Amino acid sequence: MKYFLVLLFFPFSVNAQIEASNDKIEYQARRDSILVQTEFGSIYYTHDTTAVSYDYLNPSQIDSTVFTKFYKEMQLELQRKFYIKTKHFKHPFINSHWTNLYQFNNSFCLYGPSDWMGHTELFFTDSLLYNLRSDGDLEFIMSVSTISSNACEFELLNYWNESYFLAIRIVDENRGIATFEWFDTSHKSQGKTCMVQSEKVRKFPIIIYDCGNQKCAFGDVNFFEPIEFIDY
Repeated sequence: MKYFLVLLFFPFSVNAQIEASNDKIEYQARRDSILVQTEFGSIYYTHDTTAVSYDYLNPSQIDSTVFTKFYKEMQLELQRKFYIKTKHFKHPFINSHWTNLYQFNNSFCLYGPSDWMGHTELFFTDSLLYNLRSDGDLEFIMSVSTISSNACEFELLNYWNESYFLAIRIVDENRGIATFEWFDTSHKSQGKTCMVQSEKVRKFPIIIYDCGNQKCAFGDVNFFEPIEFIDY
């Protein structure tokens, strides 16, 4: 299913035309630990929160990102096509914006790709869940159930008029961490990941794929470890 595959896909390499530069590469951040170095650029781990990647993970103008003509037309088209009536709910995640967390050396970190076209983030309103990416879509919130004081479950209707469930549980309020787990209609788990509220991304270091002002193609490299959910 599209919503699941997108969220768990890690785009570690891209098909991009890159050229070696005779000029010194201007990296977007201080490189605290260089993981890969080539003549075109490097992959590095940094705590430097001035990196522009943090701005991409926490858009300052979320309204201009989400409520565009593209998404509005999509919403109206789906409502007409599948006879969907938009519902409105009071839930704890209204106007919250989320991005994926990854694990590196047994600690959480973020991922700053060279090509942001494949990157996906989530944004909730009182009625919709937006999948924000270059070919983004939206899903309708059909119901909201309270699981506990720090968790709730959404029944969602996706772009193909398919129902599924998404359970969100806050596991670290101070750092804005939550687990997101997807279920099919029989409540069989379809996948689980950790995400962070975008306004708190600067609490975490980041691994950046950086070739200065051009896109990178570093090949098949993957520094991220599977997240252990024993404590989550």
